[in-house]
This record gives sequence, C-alpha cells and structure tokens, in this order.
Amino acid sequence: MNENEYKSALGKLIKHQRVKKQLSQEDYAAHVNLHRTYVGAIERGEKNLSFDNILKIAQSFDMTLSQLFKKAEQLGPKPDGVNGLKAGRKPRGN
Repeated sequence: MNENEYKSALGKLIKHQRVKKQLSQEDYAAHVNLHRTYVGAIERGEKNLSFDNILKIAQSFDMTLSQLFKKAEQLGPKPDGVNGLKAGRKPRGN
C-alpha cells in the first residue's frame, strides 16, 4: 500500500470503530481531545497523524498500536490488486 492507501484504510477503520461504539464524530472527538473536523478529515484519509494522536485513537478502542495497524492493513487494498474480491467473483456493475 502507498501512503494515501494507508491513511484511507486507517480512516475507514477509525470510522468503523467509532460507529460500532455508537459515537458521533463530535462525541468521539471530545473523547480523544481532537476537533470534530479533524476527526472527519482523519476518517476520510486526508490527515497525517502524529504518534500521540495515533496512540490516543488506539487506546480509545482498547487496541495496541500493532492491533490498530494490522486491522487497518486488512481494510486496505490487497498486494495482488484484488481489493478484497474473492476468486472467481466479478465486481458489481460489470
């Protein structure tokens, strides 16, 4: 994965975990002491995060840093370019 794909995958994971906890962006942002619009930009994969903010986010989901990154990598594009499609299945719309 390239830098933008990592940021996008991490953002998707953060949003998924936030929604799973039934928190709005505003409530989650207050919980991790970040601005709501910054959380939105993180979730869209638009921001580079500092180590401190990554640690806060991991801890807020009761994850270690390695767990957070491993889960994010699982959401990102696959090395073979399949992007999560199972063998023999065609993408929708084709």
